[in-house]
Amino acid sequence: MDIKPTVENDENINKLINDDIETDISDRDITDEELSNSEKKGIRRLPSGRALTLGETYEITASENTKIIILIGPSACGKTTIETTLYQMFQNDVVGDYYFAGSKTLQGYEQRSYYTRTKSKQNISTTPRTSRGSQETFLHLKLWNCKTDKYINFLFADLSGEDFENHIASIESMKKDFNFIKSADYIIAVLDGKLLADKRRRNGAFEEMAQLLRTIFDAGLYTAHTNLQVVTSKYDIIKEILLKDPSVETFTTRVKVELEQRLKSYINEINFYNVAAMPNDNTIFEVGHGIKELMDSWSTPQNSIVLSFKNNKRERKVKSEFDKLYEKLLGDSNG
Repeated sequence: MDIKPTVENDENINKLINDDIETDISDRDITDEELSNSEKKGIRRLPSGRALTLGETYEITASENTKIIILIGPSACGKTTIETTLYQMFQNDVVGDYYFAGSKTLQGYEQRSYYTRTKSKQNISTTPRTSRGSQETFLHLKLWNCKTDKYINFLFADLSGEDFENHIASIESMKKDFNFIKSADYIIAVLDGKLLADKRRRNGAFEEMAQLLRTIFDAGLYTAHTNLQVVTSKYDIIKEILLKDPSVETFTTRVKVELEQRLKSYINEINFYNVAAMPNDNTIFEVGHGIKELMDSWSTPQNSIVLSFKNNKRERKVKSEFDKLYEKLLGDSNG
């Protein structure tokens, strides 16, 4: 019996390999009526694979070990690149003791990762900017630790830098529009290494981030379990500039001291990291430089980073003897 080949010539094979064949997949939302009729027929709607809304993350957070990670910073500072590079690192190999164990947002990752790959024919790796006001903001990554035989889920809030910029120094609007930040296990402030390497722009970049963090903390968008990390992105640029301009290192040291000073009334400790997710020159750093260390910090219990309530008592009200003991351990007994 003759079987007609699905792909008839080399041209079609090449198109298939290079993703040049167009597909007719509609992204329109299914109405409640259509969904109800489908359920009656025994048809179950599969996840779309796109980024999750805040409400859609509940299924994960309510049933599995999950860390919510919110990267903040202005547009083009490297937030999304950090998120997508971690995902792509697991496509190549095991990362430390962790194996890729799944994701509910594969399409969301792929859409954001495309421009960092050679397939996109870009000279320099880039990542598309996150749309302002996007409701589908969370990327999901599930990992398995081969040593502990335990799973961990990461939910990354992929938020627009422009939205953050518009809320600086506006405490009430920050509280209203970004209230979910309070549920974060990790707030990661991403400082653009390219701007820090520029003498004319570095002070403005630092001041903008300092004001953004101050607005978030003044709005009360944190808890006793919040961890604050400051990540300098595009560190390959700083490393290259250091050979010509040693003042960059002096400035980055001052950034650490000043941020700790400005936020000491809210938090006891800030952890700092340097990352080169997609370096322009792979001879300086490999792709994903610093990201494994960052990921390890999210999956390791952080007992040393607790908020100081000494100067901000309005955040916590003592309601039980357990709470009184907790406050006493922090050095601020109310009983």
